[in-house]
Order: sequence, then structure tokens, then C-alpha cells
Amino acid sequence: MRRRSLYYVLSAICISTAACFPDYSFDLAELDDPDAALSDDASSSDDASDDPTSDASADGEPPEDAGDDAADGDLDAGTDGDVEDAGDDADTLDSGSDPDGDVADPDSGADPDAGDDGGWPTDEPDCTDEADAGALYACVPRAPSGWSGPVALFNAAAVVTPPSCPSGFVETPVFEGHSELATPPATCSTCSCSVSGVTCSSPQPASPDDEAAVFFSEPECAGGCGWVPPDDGNLLKPGMCVGLTFGVETPGTCSAPRSVQLGLSTPSGTAKCEPSTQTPTIPPVAWADNARACHASTSDKGCESGFVCAPKANHPFEDKLCIVRIGEGDVSCPEGPYSQKHVFYRDAQDTRSCTDCDCGSATNVRCEGELQTYASTTGCSNQDGVIPLGICGDFPPARTEGDGFSKWFRLSVQPKASCSSSGGEPIGTVTPTRPQTICCMP
Repeated sequence: MRRRSLYYVLSAICISTAACFPDYSFDLAELDDPDAALSDDASSSDDASDDPTSDASADGEPPEDAGDDAADGDLDAGTDGDVEDAGDDADTLDSGSDPDGDVADPDSGADPDAGDDGGWPTDEPDCTDEADAGALYACVPRAPSGWSGPVALFNAAAVVTPPSCPSGFVETPVFEGHSELATPPATCSTCSCSVSGVTCSSPQPASPDDEAAVFFSEPECAGGCGWVPPDDGNLLKPGMCVGLTFGVETPGTCSAPRSVQLGLSTPSGTAKCEPSTQTPTIPPVAWADNARACHASTSDKGCESGFVCAPKANHPFEDKLCIVRIGEGDVSCPEGPYSQKHVFYRDAQDTRSCTDCDCGSATNVRCEGELQTYASTTGCSNQDGVIPLGICGDFPPARTEGDGFSKWFRLSVQPKASCSSSGGEPIGTVTPTRPQTICCMP
């Protein structure tokens, strides 16, 4: 009885605790299947496949392509799916930092396996024999340290629009620039000189016995009638519009004034030659060509050590791939297969201009001008004649007004001098800046 009670107690404890009596079941292997004994181990592989931290095989070895990914800086390298640089590998743009930040990093975008791929191709190059990819891919030399690539190069005349990056290459160009300028010099305005410091008088008589201005009733300063403006011609002041009235003592004895004899205007003051302001025209900076480089997507599949599998470039890109120097500068190509050097430029410094205008000393200082006549009855409008200073000149007859005649005049006089002008020559150049070295396989 005591023994039976103890059994009931132990049974109650074990029923509440399933660990006391675990349920084991076994699948018996058939005797004619030599591998059947391994079925227990195989069933445990399901647990290993559920491990989110590793793609390692059951024996603990890393995945077969893990070394390839780390060797060429593949975006999928590493175990967490993040975009990372592959150690010290400087063979592609993601293999090291650009010291100047000038070579675009196609790996700087998002992980290509996660939505926005930054323009990276979705197909990984494969140069293995089984892939039969000889028409699309080829094994090319790996870029040496300090260089990035391989890249496909386009370089053509400026009239040709650069094409998009070819298939198998990153959509965003790693470099864009030019190699040759086609910029004309500045166009300079014509230099001239004007006279300052001089004023011009009203017409002056040639001698004390002469008059500054005498009007005649006949052409060519002829006729029996002559009129002298009051106050020795002071009414004929430069720039002023003046109406003159010509009276006749005996009506009908004189016809309307038709000509005038003028004296000369005399300069006063110290003449100086003033140069004109130079206004250069600077054409836009122009290049003779356009260059574009596109970064290739690469892998190590099917290539020997020192080579990477890369897509082949299509026309109009050059068929030989190249490498780009990380950071700006005109440097020599590295030793090895990438020996054909190209230097392109991203920008240019423009110093084009024109020399200032200059003038010599003033000589032959004088006043030149003319007497303008007008047909209007109320002011200086409707010009009908011009008489240079210092000569006898004709003009249309004055208008009859009562017993006399009237006419409107304006004296136009400017100071003149002989001034030698200089300057207005194009100077300066356009110099390419921010050089980028690209080396290609010949």
C-alpha cells in the first residue's frame, strides 16, 4: 500500500512536468539504404537554414562566393546586406575614399538589392565557361591602387550629344569633361577720344572791320540788301533757338534774306582728350569635345587572379576599357596594360578682356559747327537748311512778316582737337582647370 501511494505521488508530479517523460519517436532505417542512417543529421539542417545571421553551410564554411564578393568590392559583399567597401581593395570606386571628392562614387547610393539601386545593373557579370558570356563580358586587368575602374570612355566632337551609359554599366557617369577648348578671344569696342575743357564762342568776325554774321537778299551773299543781327550777332549763341526779324525801311525794295556770311567760333580753355570707355564682349566658354566615363559592374566569376569580369562597351563608347585616377590631377598612367593616357578637364578659368582705351595730348584745338535754319513760324522745327561756319551759305527764303521778314535759327558748335587713340586690344585666355587622368588599354 505504501508503495502504491508513492507511485501516485510521483505520477502526479510528472504529469504536471512534461520533462519527466519526453516523447521520443524514431524512424527506423531500412536495411537496404546505406545513407538512411544519416536521416537524423539531415533533418537537423532545417534548423541551420533558419539561422538569419549566416549563409554558411552545415560544415561551418563560408558561402562559396563570399571571397569573390570581398575581393572586388561587390555591393553584396558582407553578411548583413549593407553597402560596404571591400577592405583595402582600391580597384573600384568603392575600394577607397576619393581624397578630393571629385571622382563620383557609384557605390554611394543605396544597396542595389534594396529598392533604389543608384543605377547599378541588376545582372552580375559572369565570365565562366558555363555562362557562355564571351559576347557580353570579358576578363580585364584589375585597376591598380589609387585608380578606379574599369570604365567605358566616350570622347567625341562637341556637336555629338554624349550617349547614356551602356548596358552593364552604372547609369550615372563617373566623370564628364572635355579635353580641348574652342573659345574665341574677347571682342573689343572701338576706342575714340572726345575733347573736354574747351568752350566755343558765337561766330566771331575775321577782322575788326568785319561782321560776325551778315544776311543777304540774294543767294551766294549777293544783293542790294544786307542785314546784321543786333548786338553783333550775340543772339546767335551756341545751342540756342533764335528767331530773327529782318526789317525793311522801304517796303518792296528788298527781297527776303536767302544767304548768310558767317564768322568762325573760337575755342577757349585748356583742351584735354578723354578716352572712351572700353566695353568688351566676352563669348561663352566653348569646348571642342565632350567626354564621359561610365563605371562597369564587375565580379570575379570566371577570371584569374589580377582580373575582373566586366561588360564590354558598345559604340559610340571606345571598345577598350579604361581606369580613372582617384582625385584630380594630370598624372602618368600606371605601369601595366592601361597605358594610353587621356587628360580631360571639368572646368576652365576665363581671364579674357580688353585693354583700356587711351588718348594722346590734344593738338589742333578748334571749334566746328553749323547754322541750322528752320521753316517753322514758331520755333526750331522743320529744319530746311545748314550753313557751315566760316563760309557764305544759302538757305530757303525767310517768311514775309508785315513790312519785313522772319526766320528761326540755331547755332550748333562743338570743340574739336586731334587726339591719337590707343588700346582696345583683346587680352587674356581661357585655361582648362581641374584635370582628370584616364588611362585606357591601347
